[in-house]
Amino acid sequence: MRFKTIVQITILNSLRLILRAWKPQHWVNALPATTFRALTQPRTEVLYAASGNDTDNPGHLYIVNVQTGTLTNMGDTGFADIDEISFRADGTLWAWAKGDGLISIDPKKGPNGTLEFPANVKIEGLTWNNDGTLLYAAQDTNLWVYDGETVEKTCDLSGQTLALEMLPNNTLLIAVHGKKNVLEFKLMDFATCIVQ
Repeated sequence: MRFKTIVQITILNSLRLILRAWKPQHWVNALPATTFRALTQPRTEVLYAASGNDTDNPGHLYIVNVQTGTLTNMGDTGFADIDEISFRADGTLWAWAKGDGLISIDPKKGPNGTLEFPANVKIEGLTWNNDGTLLYAAQDTNLWVYDGETVEKTCDLSGQTLALEMLPNNTLLIAVHGKKNVLEFKLMDFATCIVQ
């Protein structure tokens, strides 16, 4: 008998993500002894995961089989704690390495990261605009933008931001802390910094 595998993503209070694969009759851990702080699916429809520092393999990059939840360890990025990842339009992976700053990785060449912008701040959300010219990063209630050379604060956000995602129309989807640890999703217009 064939069955579909369903991948469940559980979001915990700290926005750590745990994948579980559905099998008939029960849930099984697809990623044993490993929690991830970042997941993304680029245009290639390959699901990548990066690990934080509280795992058996800190700072590693993985490919996740979306049918089974099985991991393929691509290897060490060279950075111990990956908090966020986002794919640029050119296919490069950009990540925030806690305690180090912004790094880039070319998944076609391997998992090794290159430090692009050193910074020792905690970033909770990271996303590129659709053209791949501006990278947005959330730090608590601040929205920062990186243009390839400089980082500038662009907007104040309405609450502690946990995740960012760019929509096809270049509108920013923002996940902020809500009441009782429930995420609240909002949209932002960049021209006015108005959150709807």
